[in-house]
Amino acid sequence: MTTTDTDPAMRPDPLERLGAILIQRLGGAWVPDTRPGDRAVTLVHTVTDRRIVADPYQGRISLQARTETTDAFTPTGSYTPDLTGHEDLAHWLSTGDLTDASAVLAAVVHQLLAQLPAAPGDTAAEEFLATQASELAEKATTFAAHLIRRQPARAAARELYRLAAQMVETAVVVDDRRGY
Repeated sequence: MTTTDTDPAMRPDPLERLGAILIQRLGGAWVPDTRPGDRAVTLVHTVTDRRIVADPYQGRISLQARTETTDAFTPTGSYTPDLTGHEDLAHWLSTGDLTDASAVLAAVVHQLLAQLPAAPGDTAAEEFLATQASELAEKATTFAAHLIRRQPARAAARELYRLAAQMVETAVVVDDRRGY
C-alpha cells in the first residue's frame, strides 16, 4: 500500500522505521546507536557490542556487520526492494509494507554476524542457530498442516529445504568455533 498523497513531513522517518523493524526482528538486545544527521541506521548489541549498519542508498539497503574494535573485517550484504508504487527508497521505508522485507533483512543480518570473528564467550552464531531451528520447526508444522488439509505442499517443502540448508551453514560456523 502506498500513500503518495501524504505530506512528506507527516510520514514516519525512514531511518527510524528501518531501525525499528530490524530491532523488532533481531530482538531487544539490539539498540539504536544512530546519531542525528547520520544517513545510515546503526544498531549495537548490548551484550556482544557487535554493530549492524543499514545504509539505504540508491534504491537498496546495504548491510554491514562490525565489531567495536575494528572495521577491518566487515561482512557486507545488500537488499534491493521492489519500489513499484513508491517515489523512492525513503518513501518505501516510510510508507511501505515491510513485513516480508524485515524477515529477509534479519536473515541477511544474522548471516553477516555469523561471519564476524568470534570473541571469547561470543554466542551470536549459537543464538542464530537456535533461532533458525525454531523457525524450521514452525515451518515444519505449517508443512504438516498443508499435508493434512490436502493443500499444495511444494512451496512449504521448498521453504523447509531453504531453511535446512541455511541451518547447515550456520552449524558449520558453530562447530568450527567450538573446535569440532
